[in-house]
Amino acid sequence: MKPDESLLPFWDDSMPAIPQRSPLLPIEPLGLGTAGIESLTSYIHRLADALSLPTQALVTLELSCRLQRKSMLSTKDGHCDLYSALGAALNGNTGSAAEMVELLHRLNQRSDLNKLTMLRCGLHIATTPLVRTRQAWCPMCYRHWHEGKQPLYNPLLWTLETVRLCHLHHIPLMEKCGKCGAAHRPLCRRQIIGHCPRCGAWLGADGAQNSSESPIDARNWDLAVVEEVGEFLVKLQGGPERTEGRFAENVRRLVASCFNSRHAFSLFIGMHPKTVKSWTEGTQTPSLESAAFLSCAFKIPIWDLLFSDIRLLELKPRRSPRDDASGAARPALRHHDLENIRTELQSVLENNPFPPPSFRSLCTRLNCDQSYLKRVMPEIAGEISRRFKVFLSTKRKQRIHFTKMLVRSSVNELYCRGEYPSYRKMAEHLPVRISLRERFAREERLSAMHELGIINDEYHQRNTDGEQ
Repeated sequence: MKPDESLLPFWDDSMPAIPQRSPLLPIEPLGLGTAGIESLTSYIHRLADALSLPTQALVTLELSCRLQRKSMLSTKDGHCDLYSALGAALNGNTGSAAEMVELLHRLNQRSDLNKLTMLRCGLHIATTPLVRTRQAWCPMCYRHWHEGKQPLYNPLLWTLETVRLCHLHHIPLMEKCGKCGAAHRPLCRRQIIGHCPRCGAWLGADGAQNSSESPIDARNWDLAVVEEVGEFLVKLQGGPERTEGRFAENVRRLVASCFNSRHAFSLFIGMHPKTVKSWTEGTQTPSLESAAFLSCAFKIPIWDLLFSDIRLLELKPRRSPRDDASGAARPALRHHDLENIRTELQSVLENNPFPPPSFRSLCTRLNCDQSYLKRVMPEIAGEISRRFKVFLSTKRKQRIHFTKMLVRSSVNELYCRGEYPSYRKMAEHLPVRISLRERFAREERLSAMHELGIINDEYHQRNTDGEQ
């Protein structure tokens, strides 16, 4: 039967368009277009969970090995600086965050991942202090999301140093596990969001009960800051990525319209006059905390303060930040009881505990700064530091001595069994804490092999000179 020729024009034998494949799943970020936009570190955790991988496998095998910055490269034993305080910088506006966003864009073809960081505000906000080095969370949010069977995640708002309250429940954010009391980084090797990576405890129900006991009526300024910062994040997602800054001009207009001098303006906002001068000259970018401080004081949105022209706005200060924000935005100076501190430090010297504590640990326990105590108590601070240094030096000498004994014993044992004392065989024979990567361990191995006649003088001398 002859086919109908009228149907042939409808037959398309061309190759269909095949979308570009991506090595990683292009999962959609949570909270897009809202103040609760997800953070980049939370997105990495959820991406690893979607791939049925621990976060360590994704970061070490797929991400850090493709990065250009040496500080973010992973070693063979799985160590990576992204699991330390550097991982928190991925949520900020640093070069590390820009490189990670570009890498994830190449791997999963999503072009909106820069909204999960503070990159869209550019360098108009100071990079430090911007993000927390420890993860903060709202236990009420975790509990409500879990009860509503919604995915758990960490919003970008929780990672900002300026934000102290939850934007939904208006309770203080938590930074320590209620069970083990440990804090964790925004990016951990193995973590299930909503659970402590150290003890595995649930961070929602128990934490919510503890947080409800915190006083909320004394946090009006923190509530205003949370609202302003949340509105700023919403505008960052919808605004252009690169915008010309207007902060210096706007501060000059504030000084000229509401005050007669920079000194009066600095007294009103509680900032140093040199800081205000640097703002007006454009030589210093404000921190997010300072921008939120000015925004709440003058009823100007942070976005308008940084990027818009406020010339047509009514520039009248609402109130002095000293009235209700002196304790929230600028913590009060600490007053120390020097007599009690001196008594505590002298008791440490008299009791002479073993091992001797470091001066840093004592200052942390006494809630004092090291430099301050070294300045007011130089003799006591110097003696405590000297004892601790002597202890560390003795401990190192003992470790070197016992390491050499074990290395020499391992060489002799392998030699008696008729085996060559290679690095691999000695690593299997030695304890786990003994590493042949240390110079004195390698030198002791060569010396023992030279005494047994396994290597000649020339080989021993050449390798010993190379170690030097």
